[in-house]
This record gives sequence, C-alpha cells and structure tokens, in this order.
Amino acid sequence: MGGQVSTSSSFSNLRCRNANEDWMSALCPQLWDVPLHHLSIPQALDVTEQLDAGVRYLDLRIAHMLEGSEKNLHFVHMVYTTALVEDTLTEISEWLERHPREVVILACRNFEGLSEDLHEYLVACIKNIFGDMLCPRGELPTLRQLWSRGQQVIVSYEDESSLGRHCELWPGIPYWWGNTAKTEALIRYLETMKSCGRP
Repeated sequence: MGGQVSTSSSFSNLRCRNANEDWMSALCPQLWDVPLHHLSIPQALDVTEQLDAGVRYLDLRIAHMLEGSEKNLHFVHMVYTTALVEDTLTEISEWLERHPREVVILACRNFEGLSEDLHEYLVACIKNIFGDMLCPRGELPTLRQLWSRGQQVIVSYEDESSLGRHCELWPGIPYWWGNTAKTEALIRYLETMKSCGRP
C-alpha cells in the first residue's frame, strides 16, 4: 500500500531472540512520524510475556460472570479465563511504567453480559489505572506525538454509548475474521478483504 513502511526485515533479529519489549523505541527515526496503524510485528504467553515479546495490540474480549461479585469482569474467548480484567489492566500499566516509550492499543470488545453500569465501571477502571497514559480520541498520532505527551495507551472500545461519554475511548477497530477452517476459503476471504484496502 502506498505510504506504508515495511519493517519486516529490520525485526528478523528481534524475533529470533524473542525480546521485543522495546521495539518501538528501537525504530529508526524515519519511522517516528509514521501513523501507528502502519507499524506492527508478529503468541500461550501471559500479558507481560506478550508485551516483552513485542505485542502492542491486545484483543480484550470482556464478559461479566454471573457468579462472583457484582463487578466480576473476566476475559472470554469461547471460555472464561480466570484473569480479572482489572488485574490484567494493572499489569499492563506497570509494564508500561517500566517501558515509557512503548505504546499499546487495547481493543475492548464483545462485552458479554455488561450492563450500562458495568460499562461505566470498566471505563472508570481504565481511567483510574492508566490516567495520563491514555491518548484521547482524535487524529491518529505518531510515536513522536505520543512520546512528547507521555501517552502510551489507545483504548478502542466497541460500545457506542460509552464512546459518546468518554473522550479517552476510540471507536472499535475493524478486523478481518474468515470464520472458516478451510485454507482455500480463508485465503479467498483474506484476498477479497485485502483488495478493499485497510480496515
């Protein structure tokens, strides 16, 4: 695609070592002003291990478990995890404090069983845990802009009513899901989506 910077060859040595915790800050200066959606590197790891391995986009599918406390929010992808959302967000925040020039995108979606009150609770947790690290919704920032403002977290949040009430939340990020186990069908789907341009 036009304007996109290829970074795959510059990270081959990082992938071999599996130590990518500071890959953004190690980018050459020519990439500091490239929009974030053009930067990425290619996960059975806990969240700290994922961040240490270079992951900067976390797909957080959040659900309210009926058993347990009223604010019992967990992650779910077909099955519930034992990890509490608030604990995981705190772990991410602590990691970011140790890596002040790294930026993460938290894609919060699905929200199984979340009422409006639970959405407000979750957003309050996000604001409380990340504080000034949050990049408010606006023009897509560059690394240089985020670094200069001390911002390290972009929260994509797939709930329209919450978006309207909180400037710290960005709209949901579209993603491609082929929903097939057949290789040929998946390739056809991805090729079709790719021909439509970036989501």
